Amino acid sequence: MSNNRFKIFYSSTRGCELNSWLLGNRDKLKNQRIFYVVRAALDKEREVYKIGISEQGDNSAISRLYDYVHFYGVTNKKNSCQGVRLHLVMANTYNPDVEAKHAAVRRLETKVKAEFADRRERGEERIHCTIHELFDYLATISNIEDVEKKVRQTPRLLEKGQASNEAVDSIVGHEKTRRGVTKYEVHFMKGFKYDKNDKQIPFERENKFLTYDEIIQLRHGKIKIDQYIKNNT
Repeated sequence: MSNNRFKIFYSSTRGCELNSWLLGNRDKLKNQRIFYVVRAALDKEREVYKIGISEQGDNSAISRLYDYVHFYGVTNKKNSCQGVRLHLVMANTYNPDVEAKHAAVRRLETKVKAEFADRRERGEERIHCTIHELFDYLATISNIEDVEKKVRQTPRLLEKGQASNEAVDSIVGHEKTRRGVTKYEVHFMKGFKYDKNDKQIPFERENKFLTYDEIIQLRHGKIKIDQYIKNNT
């Protein structure tokens, strides 16, 4: 059965130049929530690692990591204090039905902060420890998952159409492409849209074949697709 557990996009005790890694891997970060570990060249005299997360979808994870490149620069021979190395990126696909406080990345970060509370340097997210200590602890908690809560369909959401025709009603079938990729037929909830006079008119999206990762980015998508897979495989 498919799931939305953590994927390891990069893991290395030695690390690599963050900017170089982003140049070749930025596309895989789209619509991902991430937990990461970096180390600035400024901390070369003392082993300090910076942990962090990005909780939103779209390009948020890409922008978050580029923030470090913009702040610390890129390693060069003229200034040994410039640059930042990447050691770890763990990711799962952004699920709009999971609030940030219940996201796996937030829960993971909270546990790491608590475990290394007495090893902090310049704030909660900077930790003075060896990379092996940090990786060993992460290995014991890497099975943490999102906690999905039922989203209450408030009148404001309904008014905006965000709880209706953009949400998954059911999964009605599946097929495999020529490349062996399984796609599922999504039936969307009925809703409405506005005409040029701001009058509400009924609207129903056509069914669409999407991959698992695409479906779980839709409201109610993960609950519906997991239920379908459980009943049909």
